Amino acid sequence: MDSNNFCQVHEDSPYTFICIHNNCHKPVCDSCIIEHCQEHEKKKTFPKIQNTKEFKRDILNKITSALQELYNEAETINLGTAEMVLKKIHQIHEYVKKVVDKFFKAKEEEAKRLLKDVRDIDTGHLEKIKYILQDKIVEFENIHKKIAVEDIYYAAEISKRNFMEEVSFVQDQISKERNSIEAWRSPSLEEDMIKFLISNIGLGKKCIFSILKKADDLEVTSGFPVTITKPNGTDSSIALGEAIKSGHFKMSVRIDRVQGAWLGIGFIENPELNLKGTYYSQAVCITSDGYFFNLTVNNNSPPIAQGVIYHFEANLNNGEILIQGENGLNAKTTGFMNRVLYPYFEFRGIHQATIIAIDRS
Repeated sequence: MDSNNFCQVHEDSPYTFICIHNNCHKPVCDSCIIEHCQEHEKKKTFPKIQNTKEFKRDILNKITSALQELYNEAETINLGTAEMVLKKIHQIHEYVKKVVDKFFKAKEEEAKRLLKDVRDIDTGHLEKIKYILQDKIVEFENIHKKIAVEDIYYAAEISKRNFMEEVSFVQDQISKERNSIEAWRSPSLEEDMIKFLISNIGLGKKCIFSILKKADDLEVTSGFPVTITKPNGTDSSIALGEAIKSGHFKMSVRIDRVQGAWLGIGFIENPELNLKGTYYSQAVCITSDGYFFNLTVNNNSPPIAQGVIYHFEANLNNGEILIQGENGLNAKTTGFMNRVLYPYFEFRGIHQATIIAIDRS
């Protein structure tokens, strides 16, 4: 018989309740519960009595929830952090190679040196992430086991800890380690790539994209490249770029995420839009659900797809609009000579697209 589970005053009486008022956490038996309540009355406080079985059950539930958060975090590591980083490097490598092949073959060696720098990843941070997680998981698993077998005093002491706060602290540590891995932060890789292009093929000020107006629920990053995100919601949200009034305009857009109804990108003439309305049929655009508005397309053209880069070109000198995708899409139309157009984005669902290159001439 474990004496810690029986009242020290009434030795034959088991602790059946515990007072959980603030930091009281005092176990009491059936015989001394009245006396305990009187002690609170003298202090002008109110007791908060809970059955010891329910108390242990609540503590177990809290630890189980905290453990699940840690298991989930560990799962993201076990999915292959290194492989995810290397895959991202490979994707950027492939994109840079295409740009090199098309625009500046003479600069091939500079691009290779850039990619070599990108691959310089400190894998020691990954091991530290795994160690931090495993250490806290083992600690919580041991507490979880001991709650079921130890006396009520152990449970009372453990209950003072905020397990989810400890999980948040671990997650913050992991986040700092991840941020130390340069290749983990894919936007920095893309920014380095854009800087490389600007310095080597003279894009200069042409790499600027300004949003004329947007729906309030769309998030737009500053600087370049420009990422447009609709984080939630099922209604249509529109963003328009600055007017194209003359010359030749080309915009390259990478589709980062397609989730929900549809995503439409192209050009439109009307800037006076209700930014929470639906206007894709009035635009020269392509959509993620396979529709091509006011365009002539090649047979079996694929729709907008996640991970694909698309090039949107408007030549107001000859009136031609051309939309091409690196998945084989080829669509065009004519008749826009000397007209005013606006780059057009319509999001219905949780989508994200990044403008990675702009060329004006």
